[in-house]
Amino acid sequence: MAETSSCYALTCGEIVAGTIEKCPRCGGRMRTSRAIRRLGWVIVLAGLFITGLMGTITMNLLPSLVPVHGIPTTARFNGTPEQARLILQLFFLLIGFGFAAVLNGIVQVATGQRSRIALLLSLGLAALIVIATYETVRSI
Repeated sequence: MAETSSCYALTCGEIVAGTIEKCPRCGGRMRTSRAIRRLGWVIVLAGLFITGLMGTITMNLLPSLVPVHGIPTTARFNGTPEQARLILQLFFLLIGFGFAAVLNGIVQVATGQRSRIALLLSLGLAALIVIATYETVRSI
């Protein structure tokens, strides 16, 4: 597979054969397909960590946030059902963000290029997380 360089500017995205440092189109920073694949593996690992951590936290707190009759739990949540819903919504958004990061990293590893669609999806989920965090903190 031939080595290519991709511009890392969001507005450019120029791809050039070979290894160069500056984009001939916009003057931005270029990254080799090898560097993008390495970064993709880092993103995959970070996404798996976020998904695993938030999944574990959600599964452990779920019985106290959503009481199910007949299943004993030692933890107690003293908030309102609306607050529990907001907390779970935030947890699920974080799990979704981790899953999107894994997919984004897999695309980078497979293609050696950064996907603008995956990046915009991740940024959109990050914005939703910020909004959900604000709403959750405001309600508690």
